Parts: sequence; C-alpha cells; structure tokens
Amino acid sequence: TVDVAYLTASDENIIFSDKLREEGRMTDVLLERKIVDKTFTASELCTGDREYILLWLRITGYGNEYHIHDFGGVATIDLSDIKFKEFNYFGDTDGYFDYLTCRRDAVKYHLLTRSEEKTFTALVADPEHRKGENESMRLIKTLLSMATVSVNGCDDREKVEMWIDTLEEGELMRYLSFFCNNNAGVDSHTSHGIELGDELFDDIKINSRLFREE
Repeated sequence: TVDVAYLTASDENIIFSDKLREEGRMTDVLLERKIVDKTFTASELCTGDREYILLWLRITGYGNEYHIHDFGGVATIDLSDIKFKEFNYFGDTDGYFDYLTCRRDAVKYHLLTRSEEKTFTALVADPEHRKGENESMRLIKTLLSMATVSVNGCDDREKVEMWIDTLEEGELMRYLSFFCNNNAGVDSHTSHGIELGDELFDDIKINSRLFREE
C-alpha cells in the first residue's frame, strides 16, 4: 500500500509546466510530490503502480470526465471505465516473480521500474547497442537481462547475462511472452470504441496528457 496525497492548486505549477512536459518529467515530478512515503522514489515504481496512482490523482483531482480532441472531433469518456490488466501472480517477499523454462531452469525476475524503462528506451535509440546482432534479438535479450534477478539460485550478473545470451530462440521468446503477458498495469484500451470523425479512438495513455487535455 502506498499513501498518496490529493492534488492541490499548487500542483498545477507542475501539471502546466511546459518545461517539465517537454523534458518528459511532469509525471515523475508530480508523483515525487504526491507520494507520502519517502523511503522510495517514484522512479522505483513499476509501470502498473505508476499508472494506478496517476489515474487516481486525475480522477480525484479533476473528475471522471476526459475529453479527447483528435481526428477533427471531440468525445467525452468516463475514466472510471478504464480496467486493469488481469494480474494473478504474487511475488515473493522481495517482490520477485517465478518463471520455469522448458528445460527446467528456475528464473526469478522483477517488473521493470520507471528508471529501468528509461534506460531501456535509451538503449533502443542507441545504434551502438544494436551492432553485431539482429536488432530485435539484441533488444529482447537486453530487456530480459534487466528484468532477470537470478537463474537456478545464481544472481551473478555476468552468469545471468550469459544464460540469457545462450538461450535458444524459442525458449527466449517463450520467456519474453510470459514476462510481457504477466505484467501489471492499467488496460488503457476502453471497453468501448469512440468515433471521432472517421476514426475509432479506443486507447488512452496514462501520461501527462491525461492532466492537460488538448
């Protein structure tokens, strides 16, 4: 459980800061300010926790209605209709999750934090990181390496990365599929499509735009 303070008028200095928005830091700064527990930072939260808190702040601060201005039209939806992804897995006391490969390797992994996601995004954009191997395969291995804590009880980073690097492609893709499909978060696809002009809009991003309708 994370204690979070309600939005106040002074928080609009953050919400409407063009500089923070341009830097992609608006939601990070807002979360740092509103999370009461200071024993951890907002960058340590996984995506699901961040999305839940941001959605809660938006609804309690500005109400359920959200106006979408796209495709030459305007539509209003109820943010309380947004559902969460089904997540039936429970971590251990350290917050790690278990995965068993087809060859019976016992893997422990964690959900990526905001900080780790930013690191991975930077690597995706770095052409140097993709040299020497199929681009998508290298990025998949990097992602799983960041998430994997231990294999068969061994948490040595070099050995974990070597294990991932030597996985055959089918096993690697099965691990990736399990990791991606069993990830907490808000299901941003609403249960109903919204027609705007000639388009169907059914995807709401839980980001700074949620607080600044345009």
